[in-house]
Amino acid sequence: MASFSFGGLIILKTLEYREERIKEVFLSAPAHIVNGNPLKLLFKVFIPTKRFIKTHKRKYVETFLSTLFTERDEFAVEYLSRVFRCFNMDFTPVPVINKNKAQLIKTPNTLIAAKDDIMFPGVKMIKRAHKIFPSTKTTVLLENSKHV
Repeated sequence: MASFSFGGLIILKTLEYREERIKEVFLSAPAHIVNGNPLKLLFKVFIPTKRFIKTHKRKYVETFLSTLFTERDEFAVEYLSRVFRCFNMDFTPVPVINKNKAQLIKTPNTLIAAKDDIMFPGVKMIKRAHKIFPSTKTTVLLENSKHV
């Protein structure tokens, strides 16, 4: 199985409950291992998104994307400008896997993390993954990369 971002949470939860059917996983900037600084996320991600929802001003989508995307993506600007109009913001912190549950996972995993990811910081993620997952095969830290 392969995932990106919040798909990592789904794969890790699947591994916690029924890993015997999965041969190997590849996780790219996954949720559920570490979280970024909540204050940075508040000011750079959540507030701009909320402002866009209220005002529909494109500059707030641009702020959100410049924080999370390594390279500007016009398609993402257009797409998210439409999606966020119908978006209900959830400020609940992303749950992080318990060390004891992580140590029970035996399925080999490859972890790709981004050094400049404010949602799920790469260096912090790789350190924790090596501590809690006995099945980590390979880790890659993408330099000069954000979440996307």
